Amino acid sequence: MDFHGNINLQQNKMQRMVVQSESNFPETPLVGRVVFKDQKLYMCVAINNTIPVWLPLTNKIDTFVHTEAVAATTWTVTHNLNTTIPLLQVYNAAGEMLIPDSVTPLSNNEMTVTFNTAMAGTAIVLFGELMPASGVGLLEPGIPAWIVDVSNITYNSEFFYIGGQDANSTGVAFNDTGLRMYMVGTSDDVHQYDLSVAYDVTTATYNSELFYVHNQERNPTDVIFNPGGTKMFICGTYALIRFHEYDLLTPFDVTSAVYNNVRLTVSGQDNSPAGIVFNDDGTQLFMVGEQYKHVYQYNLGSPYDFSTISYSGTSFSVASETLIPRGIQFNNTGTQMFIVSDSVYQYTLTVPFDITTAAYDSTSYDLSNEDFDPHGIVFKPDNGDTMWIIGAGSDQVYQYNTNI
Repeated sequence: MDFHGNINLQQNKMQRMVVQSESNFPETPLVGRVVFKDQKLYMCVAINNTIPVWLPLTNKIDTFVHTEAVAATTWTVTHNLNTTIPLLQVYNAAGEMLIPDSVTPLSNNEMTVTFNTAMAGTAIVLFGELMPASGVGLLEPGIPAWIVDVSNITYNSEFFYIGGQDANSTGVAFNDTGLRMYMVGTSDDVHQYDLSVAYDVTTATYNSELFYVHNQERNPTDVIFNPGGTKMFICGTYALIRFHEYDLLTPFDVTSAVYNNVRLTVSGQDNSPAGIVFNDDGTQLFMVGEQYKHVYQYNLGSPYDFSTISYSGTSFSVASETLIPRGIQFNNTGTQMFIVSDSVYQYTLTVPFDITTAAYDSTSYDLSNEDFDPHGIVFKPDNGDTMWIIGAGSDQVYQYNTNI
């Protein structure tokens, strides 16, 4: 059997890990891969770029497999591993990884796993020496890392015209299913579009659904959402130069937005914030500023909560590449950063989402054939195979193939 999950050692939580049950180590060592062999966990590491080696993470680890043959909303798992702090991986009957709604230890040898809807499947429980110190660890399904080479991008003349809503469009975003698209610009509205085919802007239609942000920001430059679509965030260049946070009473429906009076003034960093993006868990926000040509990092004490945001004092200059940076995006693992200007400029980060480790790859994609004033940038989140650019020059959302 294979165990899949995530780990983020910097923030002490599970993120981006793949664990495989092996009788022998894989012939080709892959840095970051974790194997379960002979009741031990090993991670493949390469210290200072040395030859990869398998480093033991535990002295011993025991496992228990629970099978729930009949669909139920509550599974009682008796693992007899003598701990209240195991690691847990859950699959449905089709073998797809799940995140249960709750996991509750009942004793050292038993736990309950609950779901909103009844289902059958399998629970894998792991525990051994040198495991986490407290709490039930839940291995979450990981999204495969994707890497874009912007020199391989192609444009196939696929676009959607938004000039009927805004004559100077600056920010673009999608919901979690790709069936809704959002645009913001100097009309001071966030406009909402429906797509009949997920992530295909050529199928978009406008149904006059919008939210007016004029009372907070009269020159919005970008719009982003939290993963659940219950919050919307706007940045802009008017007056006090602020980030603004809105609650959405219906997820990803801007017509249900309510301003919650949470904002952050960023004029101390740049008077012309052009684009914003979160890291993968909402504990960091990055802003690219047109005035000083820098990317600025902000830290959030609570994920996706602007009431806890503050400037970290960390920035990264992109002035050597462009004097008019207007959009920013990362790949899904934070090892690549992309800045939009007249071109898309590509950077590599040796430490994920740490802009102090960023370096320009001397690689770019020229956007001038499509638009003379490109702004926002978005990649398809699950695999990065599609890129969208919003252009204020022609008021279009352009769709590109990244060919990965």
